Amino acid sequence: MNTRIEEYFIKIELLLIERPIFKEYKIIKKVVLYSEGLIRIRIVLLNDDILELFQFVEIVEDKLLSKKYSYHWQKKTGELIKRWDSAPHYKDLDNFPHHIHNKDNAVVSNPIIPNILMILDTIESEINFYDNTFISEKGQ
Repeated sequence: MNTRIEEYFIKIELLLIERPIFKEYKIIKKVVLYSEGLIRIRIVLLNDDILELFQFVEIVEDKLLSKKYSYHWQKKTGELIKRWDSAPHYKDLDNFPHHIHNKDNAVVSNPIIPNILMILDTIESEINFYDNTFISEKGQ
């Protein structure tokens, strides 16, 4: 087992516990091996949006790299809000295979290789939850 990968996965779970925007979560699968690991998480946000997160990481030259991922954000009705992924099916995009599916079905290149922590921060900043209603619902 790789402690660096395990620590990264623990950091993700602590963020999910600490931040009030995340109503509930379930770790569907977590595997940590010598130099690679994967995690799959289902999250329900306070507004009932759903996140389905998958990330496969690998230690390469002492760096934790995101090798494969899919971060899917949708409304509770199933309507796509945004999906970041690395599926190799848009070869003409810059920074292939990293791309984003937007809610209008547009697919654009993603100039960065995101990890789960980055995505959770992005989603939290894109949703304006920090008003009195949000805080009182969470009991804060």
